[in-house]
Amino acid sequence: MSEAQISFSDLKRILCYPLYEEEEFKKRINTLNSYGIKLLNFGKSKINNINILGKGHAAVVLKGLINDREVAVKLRRIDSKRDTMLKEAYNLKIANSIRIAPKLFYANDEMLIMEYIEGNTIRELIEEGAIDIIRVASRYILEKCFMLDLIGLDHGELSRMDKHIIIKDRVEIIDFDSASFRSVSNLTSAIQYLIKNKIYSIEGFELLREYKACICKECFKNILSALKVI
Repeated sequence: MSEAQISFSDLKRILCYPLYEEEEFKKRINTLNSYGIKLLNFGKSKINNINILGKGHAAVVLKGLINDREVAVKLRRIDSKRDTMLKEAYNLKIANSIRIAPKLFYANDEMLIMEYIEGNTIRELIEEGAIDIIRVASRYILEKCFMLDLIGLDHGELSRMDKHIIIKDRVEIIDFDSASFRSVSNLTSAIQYLIKNKIYSIEGFELLREYKACICKECFKNILSALKVI
């Protein structure tokens, strides 16, 4: 897949997606230039035949380079109902404090510049039949979910974690735009996803109910044992 630098004319199509605004474009270009970021035509999603890392209802994600360092640049969509990216930045900083999620390098209302995480999504691995890889990664996934539960930060999307877990040389949880400090369900949501997709099975859900009542290391270990997670 091509990793050519995106041309200036194409930048206008993606930096202010989907509605071009001259002043906003200038602000975003200035921010990128101040960090020396070169944006690359790379990824499995597309905007006007330009490859990008991702496109959602609130933001688009592009791959970039700062010198030789790969970064992910997340830009608020012009038509997004969210008026700032700073809430997600706050969530990332909290997750970073316990060594979870991509490292955040810079944030403002319109943009996040983060560590680029390379790898496959769980959905891609399921479609490839790579169940053994998911099983090996599962302990790390569940440990990260447990750590988030302990600090009270709920990711909000792990019941549909198809695109929110990246697996390769490491395992990382991404996309904290829906995260919030509320009643947490990271671990239970992740387990339910793994069971639904036949990665694991568990007899009854009593252990999950006990865990919800008491989020603690003992209950977590009991769940890992019941699932036979190595």
